Amino acid sequence: MKSLFSSLILLLLSFNQVFAQNTGGGTNNENTGGGSNPITIPNPLDPTNQGNVTIATLLSRVTDFLVLIAVPLLTLAILYAAFQMITARGNEEQFKLGKKVLLYAVIGFAILLVSEGLIKLIESILVGNNPTP
Repeated sequence: MKSLFSSLILLLLSFNQVFAQNTGGGTNNENTGGGSNPITIPNPLDPTNQGNVTIATLLSRVTDFLVLIAVPLLTLAILYAAFQMITARGNEEQFKLGKKVLLYAVIGFAILLVSEGLIKLIESILVGNNPTP
């Protein structure tokens, strides 16, 4: 087992040197580091490469992603709460648990939806003009 582990480490280290080498080739539009072309790293937050990424844009994209994740989670939480409430069969504690789960799920989703508006409001206050969507 020890020799297998050391062989695996040695194999991974040998590939590290191969992948780190720069050939200097490539197409005309590709900066590969060979010659006098500088290596540029594109901004993943600005797919149009216009250079107008602000903190508000970043927060807006984060909240859009969180809404995308939160919708299925909200659905699952509502189903779980409904299951708890239906299967309570007179058990007050289980019914209260279902109500609490439902309440917290809806409150959390409402906070997430309001956050987008808060970002636009804060941006308009700080910048002083109408923010772009």
